[in-house]
Formats: sequence, C-alpha cells, structure tokens
Amino acid sequence: MTNDFIYTPSTTDITIRWRKLYNYIPASEQAQYQKKWKEFRALAEKTFDDVIPKQTNIDVYPFKWKKAK
Repeated sequence: MTNDFIYTPSTTDITIRWRKLYNYIPASEQAQYQKKWKEFRALAEKTFDDVIPKQTNIDVYPFKWKKAK
C-alpha cells in the first residue's frame, strides 16, 4: 500500500507544502498579477465624472440635409 495521502487538518496552510514540493508562487507575490489588480482597482475607483468625455464645441450633424447654413 502506498502512502500517497497525507492527512492535514482543515486549518493547515497548504501553500507551505506547495512551495516546497512544486515551487509554487502565489499570485499575490507575482508582479504581473499585482499590476493587473492595480489596474483593476484603478478602474473600479473611477467615478461617473471620470468616464464622461469633456464637451467640445464641435457641432455634429448626422444628416447632411439637417445641417444649419
């Protein structure tokens, strides 16, 4: 009988074992994921005023026959 199963209590931090056995690096310690989450939080912090584009003085007429002369 092989001893592949190792009992661990439910409160055990399995990342300690994963680091040792599989050279595991959590996403919270990887620069690419830190950058991604930083960009996501910046987007989430935007308000309605940040999203609305500034008004310009350009008159846009979708139909040529309605254009004022």
